[in-house]
Amino acid sequence: DNNNQPSPGDTLIYQITISNSGNTAALGVLYTDTPDANTTLVPGSVQTDAGTVTGGNTGTPPVAVQIGTLAVGSTVTISYRTTINNPLPAGVTRLENQGLVASSNHPPVRTNDPTTPRPDNPAIVIIKAQPELSATKTDTLVSDADLSGAPSAGDTLLYQIAVRNTDNIAAADLTLSHTPDPNTTPVA
Repeated sequence: DNNNQPSPGDTLIYQITISNSGNTAALGVLYTDTPDANTTLVPGSVQTDAGTVTGGNTGTPPVAVQIGTLAVGSTVTISYRTTINNPLPAGVTRLENQGLVASSNHPPVRTNDPTTPRPDNPAIVIIKAQPELSATKTDTLVSDADLSGAPSAGDTLLYQIAVRNTDNIAAADLTLSHTPDPNTTPVA
């Protein structure tokens, strides 16, 4: 929708960086991640610069990457894409995602969102929380007094206005106003 805000139907890219800053190699390293339930994993989007993608590329979670041995000072980058479900259930205003790095010789570690000060917290995506409204107005010639087939003096027109909310956020306290043409007279 080109509004630079995450909203239903948009695609998100998750990038995960796993580093070994310890003093021993990490053995049997496995990364797993189940994306937020309000997203759909994009088939074929799971990529890694080390190891083997073992889950998620069919479009079915979880994402899984078997890294194997991660040497001291080494880094692995994994990425995948999800599409925000459209429509979203009413009231959904954020998505959360957090992966898990497991190793045969170290305790499991949850991924951390580096943009926040808290450790071990999920990545949070705020969904655009405003309704997407559109309105259409139509007029129909209901009574054609002079049988001309076109609106003219003495004819009756029916105006219909439809307001539509195409987003997952409820619209409240709406006001619709319409000023009839000054050359017309409202009919009750």
